[in-house]
Amino acid sequence: MSGFIDFDLVKDIAKAYKAGVFADMGDESENEERHVSELERRIAALDEKETYVTIKTLVKHHRRTVIKTFEYMEKEGGKA
Repeated sequence: MSGFIDFDLVKDIAKAYKAGVFADMGDESENEERHVSELERRIAALDEKETYVTIKTLVKHHRRTVIKTFEYMEKEGGKA
């Protein structure tokens, strides 16, 4: 798999895991690092309608993680 790795994102994911935002780190391979980096890049490109659908779906299916994520971001000074 080709692509870049956003090392700041990878570090933040590890910090969020340690803070209890999610219970399982799952795959910690270079492929996973590339996957989450690409996921962030694609989500950043969403328009308003796509963002709405994404947020609504995340809240519907992953409400607890969404809330924990907001709490983590607030604690970390709003860093995204």
